[in-house]
Amino acid sequence: MEAAAKAAGDLIKAGFRNHGVHRFKGPKDLVTDIDTAAERSISKALAVEFPDVGFLGEETGRTAGTSGFEWVVDPLDGTRNFVIGIPIFCVSVALVERARPVAGVIFDPVHNELFGAVKGHGLQVNGKAVEVARPARLADTVLGYDLSRDSTKAAAMLEVLARIEPMAQSVRGLGSTALGLAYAGCGRLDMYLSWGGAWDVAAGLVIASESGAKVINRLGGEATIDAGGYIVAAESVVTEFMKATEGLRFRKS
Repeated sequence: MEAAAKAAGDLIKAGFRNHGVHRFKGPKDLVTDIDTAAERSISKALAVEFPDVGFLGEETGRTAGTSGFEWVVDPLDGTRNFVIGIPIFCVSVALVERARPVAGVIFDPVHNELFGAVKGHGLQVNGKAVEVARPARLADTVLGYDLSRDSTKAAAMLEVLARIEPMAQSVRGLGSTALGLAYAGCGRLDMYLSWGGAWDVAAGLVIASESGAKVINRLGGEATIDAGGYIVAAESVVTEFMKATEGLRFRKS
């Protein structure tokens, strides 16, 4: 998993500021040939070593397996940053069992940082165990978020930020959900809010959880990869946040 993510990261780094033509999959959804090449590289590498594990990729879709496990991959999370020259993007690879991530890696090829976790074994950054001290109050929290390309969801997140920003230390939008979750895991961000899809969040959810953060879906339940909205922070901060945002659209089913 780590080797596959790093190999894809090498492809991405080589293509940064030299990616060729980009196109739109949807009104606001960019893709490049680098995205597709990176996903194929990951898929081929994992299939050789784990032929019975299924595969779900953002660019190439789903291939069924026989093991009960599935790789969930975003080969280039933060494609718009990549295209316009902002060096904040990453590769995300997770192993998932019945919508629950059990292992994951997020590789930032620009800064050569690998965030990794296996359920029950804690968080590592570049192979070294990391322990995180998180603020216990929302007032001391630096909050990261992603808006979503969906304008309705983006408006709902902006509503949350308008409510929470006066109560927090600061807010940060990175343009990469997976890297935002990795940063929340290792303590660079104290909290993270996301609408992310399965491939955006799968690795980040297990990384954040293994770092000791409270990780739930936006309704307060289990953070499976199909939950459709996520909250990550210290447990006491999550409790404050849930009270402060009750009734907002982000919190409604």
